[in-house]
Amino acid sequence: FNETSMLSAAFFHKKMTNFEEKVNFKSYADDLRLLDFSNGYDVSELLRTETQVIADFDADRASGGSFMDICMPKRAQAPHTADAWFQSGDIDSEGVTNAQLLEKCALFSVEKLRNGAGATITGLELGYSQTYDFLPGIWSGLGIQANYTYQESARDLEINDETGEFYPEMPQAWTPKHSYNATLFWEQNGHQLRLSYRGKSDELMQQTWGEGSLWREGAGSFDFSASYKINDNASLSFHALNLTDTVTRNYIT
Repeated sequence: FNETSMLSAAFFHKKMTNFEEKVNFKSYADDLRLLDFSNGYDVSELLRTETQVIADFDADRASGGSFMDICMPKRAQAPHTADAWFQSGDIDSEGVTNAQLLEKCALFSVEKLRNGAGATITGLELGYSQTYDFLPGIWSGLGIQANYTYQESARDLEINDETGEFYPEMPQAWTPKHSYNATLFWEQNGHQLRLSYRGKSDELMQQTWGEGSLWREGAGSFDFSASYKINDNASLSFHALNLTDTVTRNYIT
């Protein structure tokens, strides 16, 4: 609204496709003790879903088998003889249930990269900046910059290739609903002082993380920087981040 100040507003809408992301999930695996790896292997071919493992249990039960070689057992329940590791405690091969058999299978935490199908982000950004050069003396170097962003995001509905189920409805990762920052600064004769505050609301970090989703709690922090001009060729700088020692917490839902 004059030569040294500005007020701005912008609406934005973004459609994303085929973006790279990490997924983390729990998976069963083939019995690694009995496999031949001499010709190499693909890790993804060793992983098994709960549905696949139960289907093999049912097939083995129908054929009168002994539930061998269906999944990798838990280490604490694997005796020296590989053909008897399901026989433990009061569970026998006659009356054992699928739930009891699954309890004896090891669960692995798997993380891999994948391409997300798509997501949309819509929002509003407000900005304000002004230098107070009309003030007298050294105060004429004062200025302020501020910014606020509100955004809504939504991922396209997708099926989890590992479980065959739909992913839960989630916002796009690293897209907080509210984010804001403000900087009070002083600049004169090549010298500079800046005190900044930046913050944001909770944001999704990873859509799948074990049995849930990984989030980062919203937080705000202050930063300070200073620069002193020695001459046209040299200056001294100082930076201090997170002056209030704010702790950022991650949590799972």
